[in-house]
Amino acid sequence: MDSLHVIRLIVLSGIWVVLFFLIRTLDKRLQYIFFIYFGMLTAVFISGYIFYFVKYDMYATPVPEAVYDFGSWVYTFSIFLTVPFVFLLVVILYRFVKHFPTVQKVILGIAAIINGVILSYILGMIFMLIFYGFAP
Repeated sequence: MDSLHVIRLIVLSGIWVVLFFLIRTLDKRLQYIFFIYFGMLTAVFISGYIFYFVKYDMYATPVPEAVYDFGSWVYTFSIFLTVPFVFLLVVILYRFVKHFPTVQKVILGIAAIINGVILSYILGMIFMLIFYGFAP
């Protein structure tokens, strides 16, 4: 296993640590839902990631046939991982904001949604760069 794969596993582990600290404030039912969702998604992503590297023998050099397939695989999972992650952040922010007066609640809610969309886009790009890299 080369060092780049180890770094990618460390990034996935970091996502899980952040997820753990975010989820522990929610009720048990939501904790189980998020852990099962992210756990299954991570397992499927890692197995597909290994499958593409083994199938196309991409350990030495990138294979032109695999570029599109592997890129679409990573892009799909970047959406499946970042959008619920940002949704979780917005839910936690709503719990903090719900005690404010109505006007402030609406303004902060709109700001949270806009920032959530921007954060989701940025996290998706970072995920793509870490697990797919620059396209050849």
